[in-house]
Amino acid sequence: MARTKKSKTEASPFLGRWVALDEWDTAVVLEITKRGKSIRVKAIDSTDGEEAEVYKVRTTNRLISFGTLWSSGQFTKYRLKTFGEDGIEVNFTYTDTMRFKRLSSSKQRSGKS
Repeated sequence: MARTKKSKTEASPFLGRWVALDEWDTAVVLEITKRGKSIRVKAIDSTDGEEAEVYKVRTTNRLISFGTLWSSGQFTKYRLKTFGEDGIEVNFTYTDTMRFKRLSSSKQRSGKS
């Protein structure tokens, strides 16, 4: 059986515009394009059109990883894997921000909230 070599011009399986299967999961739309030999990634919040800053795009035939920084200060690391012909699996980790309040002196000593 002869092996078929992949053409150097063959498109990456990641190229396209991607949305979550469940629209309630996220409002982020990922756009992946190729320019020359480079893969370009855009992450867009579909609710307001904000485009995140994208950092350190790394690619292989089966994986793309990158980070995004949103205007809210949230940083998200993405890892995309191919999943069939028309799907990708997106794994992500993100930062979050919370506000804390100081406990009063009496509550600090007793350990009560």
